[in-house]
Amino acid sequence: MMELAGEAFPVSMLERANRRKEFFDDAGMSVVSFMIVSAKTLHGTGNLLRIPELITFSLKDAMKNYKIPNLSEDEIKAAAEFIRACLKLDYVDRATAKDLQKHRFLADAFTC
Repeated sequence: MMELAGEAFPVSMLERANRRKEFFDDAGMSVVSFMIVSAKTLHGTGNLLRIPELITFSLKDAMKNYKIPNLSEDEIKAAAEFIRACLKLDYVDRATAKDLQKHRFLADAFTC
């Protein structure tokens, strides 16, 4: 999820995690920012213990690779934004069902 969503685990979320020491080192608790090393690689500043390097690939680009017929660039962008809203790492920041009902991706979902 981190690779497609392009976000790191928020400190507030890590502080609530009972098993954080199994998956994050101490630096991950104090510094959760990432620095871009190349166009496709993110290195954590001591965040994940078992995955030292993440290869980012935007959700929009991943969806474009499937070449779904009749799906415009704008529709792909809207769908990627909708999915990212659903997949926020911290549930506190995640969109609610009410929020998602108002999302532009669903505006034309039921029109023929």
